[in-house]
Amino acid sequence: MPTRAIVLLVLGALMVGLGAYVAGRLLATGAPLTGNRWIDLLFAFFFVLRGAMNLAAGRRVLRGPRT
Repeated sequence: MPTRAIVLLVLGALMVGLGAYVAGRLLATGAPLTGNRWIDLLFAFFFVLRGAMNLAAGRRVLRGPRT
């Protein structure tokens, strides 16, 4: 398993988890983590999106080049 794929998959999972935590905390408690609800929403959106992109890139590296 290539090291690049491992790094992308782990980093992607951590980013998705962090984004989901911030969004879930905001939904569950209603109290923003950063002090502003919009910043929390943007933070969660960015991290979930970027994490999903890392997970997709890691899967592409594992699949190898298309022939």
